[in-house]
Amino acid sequence: MKNLTGCIVVLLACSWTSSAVFGQVNARISDVAKFKGPRVNRLQGIGLVVGLAGTGDGDSYKQTMQPLASWLKNYANPVVRLEDLKNTKNVALVTIHAELPEGGAREGDRLDVHVSAMGACKSLAGGRLLSAALQHHSLIDKTIIGFAMGPLELTVSDGSKVNAIVRGGLILEEDAMVSYLAAGTDLLSDFRIQGSWLKAGQMYVTLVIHATHEGFGMASAIAHAVNQELGETFRDTQLAMSMDPKNVVVRVPKVYTDDPVPFLYEIEKLTILLPEKSARIVINRSKQIIALDGEVTISPTIFTVKGLTISITRDADGQIQPPATDEQSFIGVDPGNQSGAALSALLQQLNQIRVPINDRIAVIEALHSMGNIHAEIIYKE
Repeated sequence: MKNLTGCIVVLLACSWTSSAVFGQVNARISDVAKFKGPRVNRLQGIGLVVGLAGTGDGDSYKQTMQPLASWLKNYANPVVRLEDLKNTKNVALVTIHAELPEGGAREGDRLDVHVSAMGACKSLAGGRLLSAALQHHSLIDKTIIGFAMGPLELTVSDGSKVNAIVRGGLILEEDAMVSYLAAGTDLLSDFRIQGSWLKAGQMYVTLVIHATHEGFGMASAIAHAVNQELGETFRDTQLAMSMDPKNVVVRVPKVYTDDPVPFLYEIEKLTILLPEKSARIVINRSKQIIALDGEVTISPTIFTVKGLTISITRDADGQIQPPATDEQSFIGVDPGNQSGAALSALLQQLNQIRVPINDRIAVIEALHSMGNIHAEIIYKE
């Protein structure tokens, strides 16, 4: 166990620098950001499922009988009294949900719909969804976007018999298009900036940086790339401006306002040099993962783990020395490279000595609590 504990600290004593190991990394703008506009839009509605083998709501859930009576009336088969439907156990009232693709959809497109029982229904097996109207989930817009119907397939993943899907059951009656451009007047309310860069009569697009990459450095790098590569072409030295760590706004040249797609493609394929990341340690106990990002360093320290004393010190030149133990029982991972350890060498050594993951996590947490590990710890379960 002493050997294992000693090597845990070797991992921490080495600075982890992705740029030192892999060199400076380039990426396309489309790899780290997307244009504002595309998003998943949800539709919803309420409908009836028929054809159930006695597992429906029955008369114990009268809310089902009312829409069933209305449906029969619409098809010239009116019901005088709801009591006439009291023995109807092959019908269930359900909620219906569908998602429109991020890029939008056109009239006539078919989409899957998800169906869930609302009342006393025990099983939707063998059921069929009657034609039901779907509209935007916010209910602000009452426009009927499409109609859903068809045979149900139970959702096997959750083991429940009251959730199902209708493959291609929704047919859109309206276009659901995506708008990428925004007028300067619209953006003025979104971003509080000084000066006159945002102009009311011009059109703009917004690049939204992915959560894993957002930061002032990334926003600045994207704006710089757009200005440097496209600014001269369009005679606009400040074509783009970084608004905050997550958003970069780009002015659309007038020649592209009616046909912006080629211009957006030019932006997407621009290459940027990724800025240095903040030091982070991601720990996932359930999946037994420790991931290091950015430059993770450790200060000189001495501590004891399970009877083994380990010291990390600096020499006269200020360089971190390889960890020393009372028995000098440890395996070094590239200890001579003060700029960082190679991932391949690290994984090879850890695999060789089979360091328990819980020991590594315990040491990381203890040193971090004392302020000796200079990185943010993020827990993911």
